Amino acid sequence: VADPVAADEQQQHETEAAYHSDYTHVSQSMLKVFADRRQLYYKTFVTREVPPMEASRKMDLGTLAHAALLEPHNVDRMLIEIPDSLLSGANKAISSKEAKDFVKAAKQAGRVPLKSAEMETVRRMADSIAESVGEWFHLPSLREHTIRWHDEESGLRCRLRADMILD
Repeated sequence: VADPVAADEQQQHETEAAYHSDYTHVSQSMLKVFADRRQLYYKTFVTREVPPMEASRKMDLGTLAHAALLEPHNVDRMLIEIPDSLLSGANKAISSKEAKDFVKAAKQAGRVPLKSAEMETVRRMADSIAESVGEWFHLPSLREHTIRWHDEESGLRCRLRADMILD
């Protein structure tokens, strides 16, 4: 197997969106789809007849907590707060046409729209993880580092996005 750490510097610092839209190399999540649902894999990643699954609210919260922990400098460009004035009722629902339009426009712009309470949840999740991980989290490291390689045994072109690689 080729040395994955010798990956091209430009590839190492690509955005998350660019990483997830690259189907020239397989990832673990793509292989999971292949193992469970071959037809869906083919239609999603080969012919692209089926668009990739849209992230759920829970997935959005997890993605942002992940970013807040590992790439705090990117969080502001990733998220956008849904103005309270667009939310409806005591539960602050995204039910008005204006709120739905705001959410749709934010997603089309590649941002994650969150309510203020959800933004607080993201912050608490990241703080809790950082506290439990401890001192090693502050060691010099590469964060969200893309590695690509060619697996000679299988013939697959592979990729991964490592959360953290200690220097």
